[in-house]
Amino acid sequence: MAVVVIFDLSVDTFALLIQLLLVGPLIAATGATVRQTIIVAVLALAVSIPLVAGDDAFGSDRYFVATAVLIMGGALSVIIARLRSHLQRDSARLQAQYNLARVIGDATSFDEAAPRLLAAIAPPLGRQIAQYWVVEDDGTLRCVAHWHKEGSDFEAFEQASRELILQPGEGLPGQAREGGRPVWLGVALTAGTFVRAREAEAADLHGGMAFPVIGGQGCIGVIELYSHEIRERDAGVYALSEALGRQVGEFVEALRLEQEREEARVQLEAILRGVADAVTAQAPDGRLLFANEAAAASMGFESPGALMNAPLADIMSSYDMLDEDGDPYPLEALPGRRALAGEDGAESVVRFRIRGTGEERWSAVKATPIRDADGNVTMAINVIEDITTHKRAELGQRFLARSGEVLASSLDPDQLLVEIANLAVPELADWCSVEVLTDSGLLERKALAHFDPDVRERGIELSRRYPPDPDAPQGIYQVVRTGQPELYPDIPDEMLRAAAVDEEHYRAITEIGMRSAIIVPMTARGRTLGALTWVNGRPRRSFDAQDVELAQELARRCATAIENARLYSDRAYIARTLQQSLLPVELPDIPGVETAARFRPTGEGNEVGGDFYDIFETGERGWTVVMGDVCGKGPDAAAVTALARYTLRAAAMRQRLPSRSLAMLNEALLRQRDDRRFCTVAYAYIEPLDRGARVEISSGGHPLPLVLRTDGSVEPVGAAGTLLGVVPDPDLEDRATTLDPGDTLVFYTDGVIESRATSNGVLDERRLGELIATCGGRGPDTIAAMVEDAAVLSQNGRPRDDIAVLVLRVAE
Repeated sequence: MAVVVIFDLSVDTFALLIQLLLVGPLIAATGATVRQTIIVAVLALAVSIPLVAGDDAFGSDRYFVATAVLIMGGALSVIIARLRSHLQRDSARLQAQYNLARVIGDATSFDEAAPRLLAAIAPPLGRQIAQYWVVEDDGTLRCVAHWHKEGSDFEAFEQASRELILQPGEGLPGQAREGGRPVWLGVALTAGTFVRAREAEAADLHGGMAFPVIGGQGCIGVIELYSHEIRERDAGVYALSEALGRQVGEFVEALRLEQEREEARVQLEAILRGVADAVTAQAPDGRLLFANEAAAASMGFESPGALMNAPLADIMSSYDMLDEDGDPYPLEALPGRRALAGEDGAESVVRFRIRGTGEERWSAVKATPIRDADGNVTMAINVIEDITTHKRAELGQRFLARSGEVLASSLDPDQLLVEIANLAVPELADWCSVEVLTDSGLLERKALAHFDPDVRERGIELSRRYPPDPDAPQGIYQVVRTGQPELYPDIPDEMLRAAAVDEEHYRAITEIGMRSAIIVPMTARGRTLGALTWVNGRPRRSFDAQDVELAQELARRCATAIENARLYSDRAYIARTLQQSLLPVELPDIPGVETAARFRPTGEGNEVGGDFYDIFETGERGWTVVMGDVCGKGPDAAAVTALARYTLRAAAMRQRLPSRSLAMLNEALLRQRDDRRFCTVAYAYIEPLDRGARVEISSGGHPLPLVLRTDGSVEPVGAAGTLLGVVPDPDLEDRATTLDPGDTLVFYTDGVIESRATSNGVLDERRLGELIATCGGRGPDTIAAMVEDAAVLSQNGRPRDDIAVLVLRVAE
């Protein structure tokens, strides 16, 4: 102003002085606050009055014009200052939001980002110190981050903040948290709720505010801002603090969720790494995003990292993938591929064969697609359970079941062993041989199987030229001697050279190829009958203890089948011999009578049937014909048959009437048997005549014989009687008939007429008579054969009971 006065005195032009007074407000408008600009404008107007008070122009039009210009210039300066202030405030707010966005974009953790968040917000808003309060799980607030302007000392204030634990509604942060809106320091000071007033006064902090940080679950924190001067309160700052609080809250919530996801991922990885099953995460392009230790180990890698870094083509080239039937498994059918294509719950059983070792593994693979918010598949989680042990056990049981069917299909041990060897190849081994111990103590090969017939022939020739040494300390003879199996998981070249007799032998063994072998004894009832050998060549897998268990069980079953076949053969021989002893060796020649017989036993070959027949001479001219059937089979039935046969022969020597002989047999059965076993008998006494023959017949519960007359008629002969061996006084009756030349008498057992309802035609007594009626003019042997064939056919080729037919024809 002094400059203006001096200038005024020198120029003496009041109008110019008044206009020069506008410089002050205009300068103030470019840098001062609106309030300061108003003060400068008012002061300029006040100075202009005394400067022209003694001048003649005072009160003139020129004076009023100049004064009006000064007033308008001051007002314009205030307007400029206000606009500039608004622009600076808006710029500062935008700068705060921009800074905050940059910090959020670069932040990796809350602890690292919190001081930078405060530094991004406070300076643009004209604050010298900022603090972040977090809401703990129990609802209290604790100061966890600070920022202050560089070069300032707010240690005491910050220390006081760190030591505070505020309840909702307590202090400036507590009020902001409880109210959910910004709170100014002045309000807290007026209310007396600002607990750090002494520390704020010492730090020369007079202005401040706190606003809540809002997350998805409400208020999750509070930001405090302080300044030396008292900042004016306006709606813009209020709105800005709310926006900043939400922006910081979203950031903190995102960090928290990311941290939770990371912790969950780390925990999940830790869990999956310890899981026994293999687990992998597969990207849409097939790359592995994750693999646990089990996955790496199962695929032959040292670590999960090595597995994930390996090219997918290299991983897949190490395996042959097969389905459960051994056919190639298409890659697109893998559960992981199906899951990446969007299929839920994809699962399958896959068989892996390692090309380098031939080892086979079975896996149950389950895959689950992982989708993003839009439903797009981002990865597939594969869980691969190794079921090799269970699958091999299952396949072993299936094989044993099939072998059981084979072993039960025949009683020829040689044929059974050949079929068993063929069954084991190539499912269980490349080679399978079966040797049986002979009476001389040497082993005889009963079967040798290989999937290649040419190689098999070479093996046969090799074993013929170089038979095993019976005194060798290891090998097949040692297994038979000790009864202990031998397992060779891997056959080294040194072992082959040691076993070879000469160089040619060694070359032949090498050409055939032997990688692994098992030799197990075939033992039944404590006796070793031979040995079973499995051999695998390259590139098949090596045998292990599980294979030994399977081979031992198969060998035990083979030995049992051999022993059973031998026992059956022995018993069958005994049964045939006994059965033959109960029947005539051959039919005797009866003068004037032709005879023929058919006997077909049923059941197992080692059982003696109950049907019998006999023809023997009685007296000087007569002959006795017997056809009988004993209840049941086996030794007891054979005993009754023998008793009946020889009792009737003895009775015929004393009694001529058939009924008397049958009565004696009934008495013998009741006296000598206590098992209530009965029998039926058709007894005939035949006496040749000059022309024809006279026949007397009695039946003890047996089907009546049929007479075929020359005119083609058929009639039964005799009367039905009581079963023998049941009651002391059976009903027995003698009937007589005459047979003319050409007449035929047919005896049979009930096995002939035991046809089934579902058979190829029912053969009962009526139809049997019809059949015999068609046999006129035929010889007895032809008639017996026709009856036998018809009986078998009527029972679908499998009769349930013995069949016996005896035919006598009077010669013409």
